[in-house]
Amino acid sequence: MMPTNTLSDEDEQLSEAKQLGRPLVIYRLKPGPIRFMRLIGLLILSIGLVILIFTLSQLPHFRPDALLPAWLASIYAVFQGGVIYGLRVRQAQSTRVIVCTDGLLQVKKMLWRNRVEDVRWKDIFMLTGPSIFYRDERQRLGFSLLALASDYQQLDELLAHIAEHSEEFAHEEWEKLQSRPVVGRPQPQPQPEAGGKYRCPCCNFITLSARGAYEVCPVCYWQDDGQDDLDAGVNRLIGPNHMSLELGRENYLKHGAIHKRALECVRLPLPEEM
Repeated sequence: MMPTNTLSDEDEQLSEAKQLGRPLVIYRLKPGPIRFMRLIGLLILSIGLVILIFTLSQLPHFRPDALLPAWLASIYAVFQGGVIYGLRVRQAQSTRVIVCTDGLLQVKKMLWRNRVEDVRWKDIFMLTGPSIFYRDERQRLGFSLLALASDYQQLDELLAHIAEHSEEFAHEEWEKLQSRPVVGRPQPQPQPEAGGKYRCPCCNFITLSARGAYEVCPVCYWQDDGQDDLDAGVNRLIGPNHMSLELGRENYLKHGAIHKRALECVRLPLPEEM
């Protein structure tokens, strides 16, 4: 189901200013946490007003300096509930992600202006949960991170949009990364089973003649790119499977393949592959 939020003139202008093409759809934060935030703000504001009114009513009976702590507490509560939570609610209501033809941008309302983060589909090289790693030549390391809020409406659909739109650039970027030397702690190499074959890291059946050789498992359709238990949760968006190993395992248990489209390409495991 597509989000029902309509695009405003401001969204159109932001997309045009960032040269991200035509805006397609907008995602906003879930209304539940915003309502809860507003409720907390009203509660704190109400408590502050009650304390303030009570303090003023006691002025004829007490010296003003004796009521100073209650006076300060009431002022702080009114400020906290009315101003701070009011600003936070406005910020949450205006926070949004705009998916465009050439990329996306995330808009967050700050005190005086909007904070706009944008990324093009062709620059994305990894999607880990709601975090997008993308090439950024302005940074010393050559990449930046765009962290999406975890409480967007239909977050799974939003991440699917990102994967779908950036997939056309995936194979080219994957080849570039493969040509670079691998830096870091190497993963332990799995041992072959009887018969010299290896277990598929996704379905765990003995179907692979080598590990990390991009061989496609005939049982689950996982293309073995070397991902294993140590980094199973990493979503290798530009890898051959376009998903994490964990998701591939879940999909195999649920559907019988790493995705439904592959069901016609897989078979049951043979007795010697158990």
